[in-house]
Amino acid sequence: MTLIIRAICVVSIFILTCGGVFADGELKYARLGDFSLESGKAIKDCVVGYRTFGRLNKDRSNVVFFPTWFAGTSEELSNIGFIGAGKAVDTEKFFVIAFDNIGNGISSSPSNSRTQPGKEFPEFSLRDMVRAGYVLLTEHLKIDRLHAIVGISMGGAQAFQWVISYPDLAKKAISISGTTKMTPHDLLFWQAEINAITTAMNCSANGTAVRVVAPLHMLASKTPHYFATKVKNSELSEMLKNTGESLSKYNPYNWIWQLKALMTHDIFRQFGGSEEEAAKTVRAKMLVMVADHDYMVYPGPGLNFARQINAEISKLPGDCGHYSFLCEKSVLQNVVASFLSKP
Repeated sequence: MTLIIRAICVVSIFILTCGGVFADGELKYARLGDFSLESGKAIKDCVVGYRTFGRLNKDRSNVVFFPTWFAGTSEELSNIGFIGAGKAVDTEKFFVIAFDNIGNGISSSPSNSRTQPGKEFPEFSLRDMVRAGYVLLTEHLKIDRLHAIVGISMGGAQAFQWVISYPDLAKKAISISGTTKMTPHDLLFWQAEINAITTAMNCSANGTAVRVVAPLHMLASKTPHYFATKVKNSELSEMLKNTGESLSKYNPYNWIWQLKALMTHDIFRQFGGSEEEAAKTVRAKMLVMVADHDYMVYPGPGLNFARQINAEISKLPGDCGHYSFLCEKSVLQNVVASFLSKP
């Protein structure tokens, strides 16, 4: 028995010395306690979910942090193909931490909180999500330096916040279909979704209120040219039905609370609105990738800031609009992989 225990200790020391080896894709949780928010309120007994992929190298210099998009999960980041061997974030090169953002139904959310359920759950911001990720990294995983932060959509908006909030943490940052702040166009769209869901919740108690935003979400997700050239009138009804059914799995409070976090996003607020002052704090090399025809998150603010910080800019020109990161995944994969590999 003593020999077995010694053998286990030797293996454990080897793992810690030569780089942690974790089961790829296993969902893990970290308990943050009562997590204080920008608003002054707190998420009681806050829990965040995450998955790890790949191998941590000896000097712990190959960590890539990948927060989820709006309503997305860490499992989806892997299953859809952004994380893995030979993928955009290559797990043969990098140790990837896929992070479940607050409010997504995996981490603490209105849908799963025992002490603050539903509308009793405190509203949070993207800065709160970012700080939760920082606490996970530095206090729970003991990681104080990242090779890169990569985010798509809401995760892309967070990438901008990360380089402002923690300028010395990451060597690189990639924002895909993200933004530095909301524009009136963005706010109108998201408020329309909130209004639709709220009305549906007042009219029905069957828990499928989010499905009512299917027409809005479809309309903004891609370009008019896409629908005009790739969708037949006879197919539209079935598309709407299928989209509604796929959206019905989402909890309405989770959806609204994350939308509200998006709507208050503005990395320049702490600098009195000055983009120039914000730009001075950025130390990470950035890649800003946008869709030319994004009707869900207007790309202008992100592009303007990218130019101020001399970031690398890449555009996805197709008809898929905001969802170009899915339709043009092969292009995205090549650009992201190349940027991550540069010295």
